[in-house]
Amino acid sequence: MSSLNANATAFVPTEAPSPAPVPAEAPSPAPVPAEAHSPAPAPVHPHDVTGAREWDDWVSDPTTSKPFTVNGISFYIKNSPPRCSAIPIATKMKDHGQCNACTERARKFAFLVGEDGPAFMNNIRHVNDGWHSVSQGSLSCIRKMVVKVNKAITDPKVFIVKDGSFPGINEGLDFGDTMEKTLTPNSPGTGLKVDGKVLPFQHVTIRPDSYTVSDLVDKYEKVIMEYVPIIGPRLEKLCIPEAIDSVNIIEANLHKLERPGHWASVMRWVKDVQKTWSDGNYHSYESMTSIDKVRLAVAAITSPESKIEHDGDTVVHKSYKQASNVVDFLTLGPIEDVLKEMDIRSDPNNYMISQLSRRMTKEKITSKYTISLVWDGKFKDDLDIHVKFGGPTFLHEIFYGRKVINFNGTDCRLDFDANVSHGESEPCENVSVCSGTFQVWVNNYTRRTRGDVPFTIILHQEGIPDTVIERTWTSDRRKDDKLLITTHTFTDINSKAPEMTMKEAARARALNSKWEEHFGTPVSYVPNVEELTIPVNIWEKSDDIAPSTNANISFMAMASNTVQKKKYLSQIESDKKPDTLSKLLTLMSTGKHTLEIEPRNFSPSYITEIKTNKVVLKNPYSLNHYNEKFKLPGKPQEGHGNARFTPDWFLLTSNLNKAKVDCFIQFGTTWFMVINDTRLPNTSDFPLGGGFHPTKLTAGVHDLRDRWAFCNTQIKPLVKSNGTPTIGSVLTTDKIDVILNGNKLTVSVE
Repeated sequence: MSSLNANATAFVPTEAPSPAPVPAEAPSPAPVPAEAHSPAPAPVHPHDVTGAREWDDWVSDPTTSKPFTVNGISFYIKNSPPRCSAIPIATKMKDHGQCNACTERARKFAFLVGEDGPAFMNNIRHVNDGWHSVSQGSLSCIRKMVVKVNKAITDPKVFIVKDGSFPGINEGLDFGDTMEKTLTPNSPGTGLKVDGKVLPFQHVTIRPDSYTVSDLVDKYEKVIMEYVPIIGPRLEKLCIPEAIDSVNIIEANLHKLERPGHWASVMRWVKDVQKTWSDGNYHSYESMTSIDKVRLAVAAITSPESKIEHDGDTVVHKSYKQASNVVDFLTLGPIEDVLKEMDIRSDPNNYMISQLSRRMTKEKITSKYTISLVWDGKFKDDLDIHVKFGGPTFLHEIFYGRKVINFNGTDCRLDFDANVSHGESEPCENVSVCSGTFQVWVNNYTRRTRGDVPFTIILHQEGIPDTVIERTWTSDRRKDDKLLITTHTFTDINSKAPEMTMKEAARARALNSKWEEHFGTPVSYVPNVEELTIPVNIWEKSDDIAPSTNANISFMAMASNTVQKKKYLSQIESDKKPDTLSKLLTLMSTGKHTLEIEPRNFSPSYITEIKTNKVVLKNPYSLNHYNEKFKLPGKPQEGHGNARFTPDWFLLTSNLNKAKVDCFIQFGTTWFMVINDTRLPNTSDFPLGGGFHPTKLTAGVHDLRDRWAFCNTQIKPLVKSNGTPTIGSVLTTDKIDVILNGNKLTVSVE
């Protein structure tokens, strides 16, 4: 906004505006207008310019605004009010002086809120500041609109204050004497002409009193923008008194773990976040204002205990990611169960495979044969995988210097490299190959870590379990002294016949008629609960009842509840928390109940029933339990590995936080829990098997076990469209956590 309004009479400093003339050089202090009362000044009238500053004086006012500052990050919170609330501010600014630059600045900066409130035009002190003859009071009106619309904060975002965040007041060109003859005095499109020169335009801006230094901007800007919108649910679970007490208990027992160092860093981050929340003296996370929640989020993301890794265009907040485990531990059960689970999850055989899977998904790797190298991100060394093949002398070698070689009509290639120029958060490398024999070597090309560097080699062939090899690059081993890990042969999985000997092929042909007679074309499907032929433990479900809209009914219900001071024996007994699954089922057998679980605490499973020409199974149902991700489900194992429910298992992704249990089914001594609104996933994380377990065959068809087992990967289970599919979780732990009618409890599984 310049001191010139293109559509109004130009302001000239020596001329006083109407209605009250002011001398060209007013003495100090300024004289009181004739209409002002004496000795007390009259209230400021919209048309009173006494004490008001002209545009040039007001717009150059050095008054600053105070951003929020957390861990060196200066930022405003950007409000997102409805569009209908935002438009009038920009329109009013446009009307004030027809200046596009000021209008655009109003649109961009009017919703920035700092420690001292909205930052935009915070230096308005008089109703007629920035006035000229046709716009008295318009800027103060804009300021009032800004304050009003920012009283309620909607969908807050972070606006980091750094060099260049806000333009200066001067914008435009000083044309100088060369343009004097071609310019019409005070013409639109130029600034104010003074002493033969055209001065730059002057526009409204924001002056923060602090800025974020460039080093912190480089380190945190991207991670703040990415994680502030998603970190809230995790902070909500960590920032309650019960969570703080639980974390203290876990910390006191870390020394009992097999790998305590694996959890030390994330525990420090969690405790720092909890301390920040506690220091704010908040009653609960839910009671915090939206502004306080953003400030806590920024504090958590930029905590000195944060582990952040930048990988080119990708940034990973490792502490935030690892904290999902801590959230699980808070409600897992007694400390013995928590420590056991912490050891399971810190086992390299589990988390390294998960780390590799994320990268494979990102790079869209679909090869049926892969050789992978994975190591912990705390080791910044540039480990490299070398794969040799091609006859007994292994003529060919794939590594970072030769990434693709065609072998037997297939391009064998290095799909991705890691830690080339810097350490990454989840370093891993992968080579896609074909069937054949390969030598696997590892080299430490660039040493960045003192001491030993452990790593994992994973050999994957579709349809069979992975081969996982743990090795270490020792501190005394030199660069280029490559380490031979293994020689491995991948078999042809496209055809079964080449793997058979003549004797095996003859046996298969001889047994084919028996197979056709007893098995025919087997079909595997997931039965619905409603069609099972075995007992099912089910209960009458309670529905959420909406509160009555009849005030009298509600009042009398309250009165009725007040009268009954003593509880009956049945009520007392029903209030007792069951401590075993059997007691829980007994309690739920009467009345209406809702039972829920947090799926992240359970491993997914499903039941299959296989149809054949004749009865060939000892019992019709097979339990298919995922102990490890990326591997076929098998028979239930005690405890659980790294497999957990993901959104792919649910019809609605929101069910991952809390899901309802439909029923329990007992198979011998094993319990199966059916979960509502589930489905079978279609991802590489959970390869599907048909449930063809050889040990379930009757004695008369044992000679067909190999062919039966082959069907497990070839025949996928089908799910019927109607009914409740038997998808849920096999209970493989001694205790489980459930939520009965809204109350959490832990029960033992007998």
